[in-house]
Amino acid sequence: MKKIIAIGAISIGLVGVAGPAEADRPPTTSGTFVLPGTTSAGANGYCPFDVRIDFTSRQRVRETTEPDGTKVTKATGNATATVTNVSTGKTLRYNISGPGTTTTHPDGAFEGDLTGANLLSTTVANSYSGVPQLAYTTGRVRFSVAASGLTTSYQLNGRSTDVCAALS
Repeated sequence: MKKIIAIGAISIGLVGVAGPAEADRPPTTSGTFVLPGTTSAGANGYCPFDVRIDFTSRQRVRETTEPDGTKVTKATGNATATVTNVSTGKTLRYNISGPGTTTTHPDGAFEGDLTGANLLSTTVANSYSGVPQLAYTTGRVRFSVAASGLTTSYQLNGRSTDVCAALS
């Protein structure tokens, strides 16, 4: 995947919840995906090894579309991720509840404005200087990604953990 994957506040594109009352709890959604390692995917990989991410979300996701086609996605609620080094089996668990907002433009470029706890990833080829390919962040993080997938800006007011290093 060329773009930053914002897991947590946006929970990798989980479906929005439409309910009759705001007080209704969103349903639990879960899934698994694998980020390829640089040993098999080169610069299109993430960590030096494959990483499996299992997530569970109980988030309310609201998406609106502006007249020009820009989509604004806001997410709040609880989410967790279990991240595993496929080679060694080492596992870490993270709270990734956000909240946050992403704005996706018709050309595919997008921005994120996330607060709280999030798990973010980008390939080596599309990364931003000094930012880990798989990062657990707390605080406020704002980033921009060009339509090509290249991260063009990244600002963090908080803490970041290099998850690839933590799983090594």
